[in-house]
Amino acid sequence: MIVSIESKEDLIFPDSCIVWITKINDKLLVNSDAILSPQIEIYPDIRLNGKWVVYDGYKVTEIDENGNKKILKNSIEDKVVRYVYAEDGLIPIYKSFLGFTFGNEKFDEYKSKYGFIMLLNGKRARVILPYGQFVDVEHPKFYKIFRDHVDLIYDNETLIIYRDGRRERYKGEKYLIALTSVGRVFLSPNGRILLDSSAYDLMGICTEDMEFIGETRNGIIISCGNKLKSFYRGGWSYIGSFSYLPVIDADYNHISINDGNVVNVYELDSDKSSKLFNVRALKFKDGKIILISKSGTVFKLSFSKDTDFLKIINDKNSAELPYIIRIDKKIASDFSLSKNLIDVEKVADGDGFVLKLEPFKLSNETEGSITFKEEIFEYQFPLKVFSDLPDIEVESGHIIMAKNGHLKTDPSSNAILKLKMRFKIPSLLRKSILIDVGNKKTKVDLDRSVGELDLSIPFFKLSLDEEVVKISVLRDNRVELKKEFIVKTNLKMMSKNSKKTSYAVIQDMSKRTYKVYNDDLFSWEEFSEEPNIYENIYYAKVGDKLQIEDKIIEVKDGLNQVKVERPNYSRTYFIYGVSNPLRDLKVTLKESDVIFDLVKDEDSVVTVIYGTNYVTTKNNKIKFSIDPAYNTIIIRSYKEGIRFETSYMLVDFFRNCMLKAVVNAKYLAQQLFLE
Repeated sequence: MIVSIESKEDLIFPDSCIVWITKINDKLLVNSDAILSPQIEIYPDIRLNGKWVVYDGYKVTEIDENGNKKILKNSIEDKVVRYVYAEDGLIPIYKSFLGFTFGNEKFDEYKSKYGFIMLLNGKRARVILPYGQFVDVEHPKFYKIFRDHVDLIYDNETLIIYRDGRRERYKGEKYLIALTSVGRVFLSPNGRILLDSSAYDLMGICTEDMEFIGETRNGIIISCGNKLKSFYRGGWSYIGSFSYLPVIDADYNHISINDGNVVNVYELDSDKSSKLFNVRALKFKDGKIILISKSGTVFKLSFSKDTDFLKIINDKNSAELPYIIRIDKKIASDFSLSKNLIDVEKVADGDGFVLKLEPFKLSNETEGSITFKEEIFEYQFPLKVFSDLPDIEVESGHIIMAKNGHLKTDPSSNAILKLKMRFKIPSLLRKSILIDVGNKKTKVDLDRSVGELDLSIPFFKLSLDEEVVKISVLRDNRVELKKEFIVKTNLKMMSKNSKKTSYAVIQDMSKRTYKVYNDDLFSWEEFSEEPNIYENIYYAKVGDKLQIEDKIIEVKDGLNQVKVERPNYSRTYFIYGVSNPLRDLKVTLKESDVIFDLVKDEDSVVTVIYGTNYVTTKNNKIKFSIDPAYNTIIIRSYKEGIRFETSYMLVDFFRNCMLKAVVNAKYLAQQLFLE
């Protein structure tokens, strides 16, 4: 037995309180033990009116219909046992050494359960209802708080006060448990279960907390403590134990009982059951399950059969159609598949969706499963998927190999595999075929499940032996099938009658002349080689512009390399940049001589020309007699066979010397006159 979802809606149910569902006529209402609860209807319609006031850790918090929170108390006083929300405010109940205080009144006894509060002293009792109303009555002999009413026993009379303030009175000293098809069920203060019909007077004994659960085809169901019992035809049957009362319920043909976080729902006219998870409160109504989940979602569930929501449309995966099922959205919107099945496509279809599946590994028969998940249930169903197998068939194949040649379209290959094949791969997933021959692996992606391929695959081959061609079928990059074929090799020789072209390649001091013979597939080359000597070293002055073939080079100091390249041509040149060995010149005048101090490279030879005089030397100091007719000095320096010539003008030098001589002469004349 499974349940399917008719509807679900999120509401606000704070975690800090217990909630349960109560039947009132044809409606289902939600009650709680919060300080204050809103008025909540969840069946047949969903309505929420009002606000929550709840304990939130050590605070008291107000939560409105939209989930907005407002802190009413930042901390709870140590002596406060409970807050009552009345007249739009919080009124504390204090515990003291002598009893309890509420407002300005003192009480001897306090009890809070299911949102009701009982305060008693020697004379009277105050019943505080869940919505804050106060009911003052005489002190009862006995009282008991049930989920939806408080019963107070007096002399031969019982007063019942309901959550909404309604009151009823019964004769006799007994608590009202329920109104059933066989009469009213009562519980006496000493634990006797009574029935007001003539058929059964004393039904049994329960000295623990007792609640009416429901009435089934098998009798009246009650809880006594944490035990669930059924009364039928004068006898009690033990059903089982439970740990959380709000999820326990029964109707004519169903009963729910929890085991930890799992709520088991049983169908009484069969051996079927269903498991629910994360249930906070539950009720049966009109043959449906109405429940509140731990996340605060209100679910309306109906009982279904497997075939109500899961239908197999096609049970075999083939090249024409995959395995197809249709799923009703009432079961769940989320699903998962066992690891041996793959979801290849999901398409919306009215109030459900169509799911196309394939086996993870293509085989004749795969036994897998599909699991539907919701917060409150998880159902797994077996699926048996039949499938065609993938297949490849080689119609023809041969290898053409060029001796001492290569493919025109791929110079790294000297052979080509010609292959014709048919394939059939029953899958909607990505498909491809991998061909492994020689040193080459070629992957061919497929855009269809059935078809033919005519392939030409280049590769490099060393011998004329047959080749083993390995063919793999890949499905979503997983190998589904492997086959091997032996393919013969045909040798193709170069023919002098083939179309011929020629060209030359110059590489530095080598020249190769090529002759190329071509047919429709291959190329063969013959070449001859000869020396091609050229001048590859140049010396030039630093800073000069030097033309090397079609390149203009600015000369830099030291040895530099230059390449001249164009198609089928490459030459390397070395340019040595030479700098002037003469770096500086200093001129001094001494008596009738002019002295030149040269700053130059060591051991470099220079020629110094002054007028009609010259000297060639390695020395750094040169002396000439002053010749006023000449004011220019020329210095020639040599390095690596390159001559450098530098001219210096001496006009300013001589003018400064003459001015200095005149000054000295005047000074001398003055000294002589003074003497």
